[in-house]
Parts: sequence; structure tokens; C-alpha cells
Amino acid sequence: MAFPDIKIGSTFDGKGFKLAETASEKLGRKVSGLAKTFIGFYGATKLAAFGKSSLKAFLADEKAAASLGQTLKNTGNAFANIDVERFIKSLQRQTGVLDDDLRPAFQSLIVATGSVTAAQKGLNTALDVAVGTGSDVKSVTKAIAKAYAGNTASLAKMVPGIDKAVLASKDLNAINEELARLFGGQAATAAGTYAGQMKILAASAADAQETIGGGLMRAIAELGGGGGMGKASQGITDFAGVAAIELQGLAIGINKIFKSISENPIFKLIDKKLGVAKAIAQDVAISRQMNIAAP
Repeated sequence: MAFPDIKIGSTFDGKGFKLAETASEKLGRKVSGLAKTFIGFYGATKLAAFGKSSLKAFLADEKAAASLGQTLKNTGNAFANIDVERFIKSLQRQTGVLDDDLRPAFQSLIVATGSVTAAQKGLNTALDVAVGTGSDVKSVTKAIAKAYAGNTASLAKMVPGIDKAVLASKDLNAINEELARLFGGQAATAAGTYAGQMKILAASAADAQETIGGGLMRAIAELGGGGGMGKASQGITDFAGVAAIELQGLAIGINKIFKSISENPIFKLIDKKLGVAKAIAQDVAISRQMNIAAP
């Protein structure tokens, strides 16, 4: 890139400063445009990363739902699959505890009791105990499930104040009542706090990301047309190859332009105003992470 010579004589006539101002404005426009290019590229990488994480979240959610559905089928409760999913979604909205944690917790209880009603009651109790003891829901439900089966050691250790006679009885209803006496209402109280409300908001955001991921998955499936996911996968692979070449060329071109600009002494003055160097450095780092070569 060629830059106009700027001559500022010892005798002030205004021409030298005018030329400097004009050159600075031209360079400023070029640098500003370059910054926008880099910022756009950075935004694209962030969008791609969000899409990838959304797709991952959806696939994990679908897998967990399928696993719970199979457990319900195995325990003779397949008829309750839809109602159980509604129950779990409702608990997530009320407490902010993610369905990622609620499903395996419910699974532990349905395997231990064989009853959807008992598992629902047990999960509600577990949420209260989790808040009251500071334990996670998965650990609490495992302890409760073991207690239902006669192994009360874990629950006794988690809740030192629990009535030992109740534990010794191994009575499911009596254990639930004792836990409700000690921790009843804890989950609802926690949900009403600011921290609880933020947790519920975060859970809603996670749910939205899973929904977006589901949309992306359907879009990917449609790419395959009649060929299904196999054809779609090949199409994505082909597209990725072409995109990688194009992005590599873009990165090389931008690097050359930036190198030319950065060698000019005026750049430092312009950069103070635009702050483009930092943005460029960040995007160059991102390009390297994406394995886009730049000489």
C-alpha cells in the first residue's frame, strides 16, 4: 500500500499540515474499514461457537430424555413418559435446577420405587434436602434411593439430625415425612431469593439454547434431503473444506494489509483514536485458533 509523502517545511504555510491531515483521514478510513472486517470476522466465530454449543446442548438433552424414557419403559411406566417430562420441566422453571440434573435424579428414584408418584414425591423432597444440606440433587436422590432399598448409611451421613428410628424402619413414607419435617419448603424459599431468581433465569437461557440447537439439528437433517443425516454430513464436510480455503485466503490478505499499514508512522497516531490494533490482535489470535494460516 502506498502512502502520500508528507512534507512539513520549517516555514509555516499550512500546506504540510493540510497534507498530513488529508493523509491521516485516508489512512483512518482504511484502518476503520479493516477494523470492521476483523470485528465482523470475530462476530462470525462467536456465532459459530454459539451454534456449536447449542447443538451440543440439544443432543445431550435429547440423549438424557431418551434414557429416562427407556427407564420408564423398563419399569412398566412408559405410559407416564410425557407427564414425567412435563413434571421435570415444571420443576426446572420453579427451582432453576436444570433438567440435566433432574432427569438422572428421577431415574434413580423410579428404579428404586417403581412408582412414578413415589419418584415425584421423592424428587420434591430431594430438592428441599439439597438446599438444606448444601448438597447437589444427584447425591441426595442417590442417598434417598439407597434408603428406600434399605441402605440408610449415606442418608444418615448426609443428614446427621435425622431420626435413627425412622431410618431403621426402612419405611419409605416415614423417611419422606422425616425429611419433610427437617427440610420442607427449603427449595421454594431458595427460589424466591434474588439468587434463586437468577438461577431460574439461567435455566431458562439454557433451555432456549437447547431449543436453538434443536432447530439447527433439523436444518442439518434437511440438508441431506432424501439422503438423511449421512448425506447431510457429507455436505457439511464439503462445505467446511471450501470455507476453510476461503477463510485462509481472507486471513492472509488481511494480514498483508495490516502489516503494510502498521509499518507507517502515522498508524500509531491513528490507532490512538481508533484502538484498532487491539481488535486486530484479538482476531488474529482467533484465526490461529481456527488453524487459519497467515504468513
